[in-house]
Amino acid sequence: MILAVLAGVLLALSMPGMPIHILVWFSMIPLFETLASSKPISGGLKGFLFFSTAFAISHFWILDTITRNFPKFAGFTPFQGFLVFLLLIAYQGAFYFPFGFFGALLSKKNPYLVYPALYALTEIARQSGQMGFTGARLSDAVFNEPHIVALSSLVGELGISMIIIAVNVILWKFIRRRNYCCILILILLIYIPWHLLPDGIRTPYEPNSVTVYLYQTNEEPEAKYGQSLKTRLAGLPKVNGLLITPEAYIVSFLKKPPSIDYPVLLGALYSSGTNRYNSAFLINDGSSQRYDKVKLFPFVEFLPYPKIFGVLGFLRGFAYYTPGNGYHVLDYNGKQIGVLICFESYFDDSEAIYSRKADFIVVVTNDVWFRYRVALWNHFAKDVFRAAETGRWVIQVANKGITGAIDPWGRIRAVLKVGRAAVRKINVGKPHPTLYPKIKNYFVVVPITLLIFGIFSESQEISRLKSPIYSSRRRRPFP
Repeated sequence: MILAVLAGVLLALSMPGMPIHILVWFSMIPLFETLASSKPISGGLKGFLFFSTAFAISHFWILDTITRNFPKFAGFTPFQGFLVFLLLIAYQGAFYFPFGFFGALLSKKNPYLVYPALYALTEIARQSGQMGFTGARLSDAVFNEPHIVALSSLVGELGISMIIIAVNVILWKFIRRRNYCCILILILLIYIPWHLLPDGIRTPYEPNSVTVYLYQTNEEPEAKYGQSLKTRLAGLPKVNGLLITPEAYIVSFLKKPPSIDYPVLLGALYSSGTNRYNSAFLINDGSSQRYDKVKLFPFVEFLPYPKIFGVLGFLRGFAYYTPGNGYHVLDYNGKQIGVLICFESYFDDSEAIYSRKADFIVVVTNDVWFRYRVALWNHFAKDVFRAAETGRWVIQVANKGITGAIDPWGRIRAVLKVGRAAVRKINVGKPHPTLYPKIKNYFVVVPITLLIFGIFSESQEISRLKSPIYSSRRRRPFP
């Protein structure tokens, strides 16, 4: 079990906001080693322990949020928040029980195919349903390596995770054979070539498409709740272009679009009859368009599976919302804007629409609830992959941060200082086509195919051990 916990710690320490991203290339090795000598049930428990550890450490900020900050608004106790955090860890870890179970069961098969396939299928299951989530995914650790992120235009965030798993398997085999020189060469090949390129190649000039202004408000959660609509609107800075506010800049439920005489993409709460929406209004030239959040955050914005989780209704935030009627673009002077609100950027559900119709994507969020920057970087890292997958600029505007801009190749072009009120002008470049959104719905075929081939093919190491030439040789133990 110690190796499973070690793997979880290594993965957690490689996540965005954590100190050692390079550990992601080694994080799975202790788990592979212990699964190789485990029975299926024991392997399943080790898989559960691995990801429970990784999630608990990398998402410790959730514990802080639901025991310190959020209870003041939702009305539950810190102890209740602590129990919910334990339940969340157990739920996330449960997805990796099958990973460990089948990893141990198929340990004599081809690991170069089996482990990437099992990981991809596990992550597809974890992101599905009303409680889907994608935090602590292996690909998150390489968000600041554009040459790796760019591959997601072909294979997506999940495909990059499969590549990382495959590299972990290769390094595991090198360690078993004590080929430390090969380990060093492989890591250098991953990182060094990109950083040797001239800056003009790594970040070339791009012609501007549209100019926008990002408004980082730097407000405490309770500050805006006591202000009138008139005061909130009067506080908007006037700029020579489209101003973008964070999520829920207006928290009094609007019945109709506000009257503003300059272009604004305004985060606001909206009500129509008995329905309430977490929305973004694009107001320009006396007209308005609205996007309503489609993928709501479980327990806080809606109650998933009420018959099962009705007892957790106390986690409700400001209100339960009605999901929007689908992803659609907003027109700004002929430019099409795709909008994502808060944790919608954790998922690639919108890409089929936005990769065809949007000129750029805007993420508005209210990450002020999170005291630790690890949470902020976890969120912003997802925007990097949405940009590279769709071939669109992604602009994120947050209350206290992280507010910034990412180009269509997944390169971070601007980041505002966290915790400071500011307005930043950004020139958004033109989009380019990518492959991944076209094949995303069929991507599940890839891990299934790899798994089938992996099951019916033994690893080269096992084959050599069966050979009479190598039968007298003993496998070197894991150091």
